[in-house]
Amino acid sequence: MPRSALVLEADGTYAYVAKGDSFRKQAVRIGASTADRVDVAGGLSAGENVVARGAQILESEGLKSRLAAADTD
Repeated sequence: MPRSALVLEADGTYAYVAKGDSFRKQAVRIGASTADRVDVAGGLSAGENVVARGAQILESEGLKSRLAAADTD
């Protein structure tokens, strides 16, 4: 899959998977890689639709919504 689909965090590597009208963050295990592609060694099933571009934007939106929710507490 495209390297741009990965979200790298301190606790692991993730990809966003399309589920109907929304997206869920899924932990993935990567294998061999090149400059622009990675092999997925685990965490995804065949046929799952992964966000190839814009994963970082989805991550930012998720962080903003969590911060907004914490602000109201």
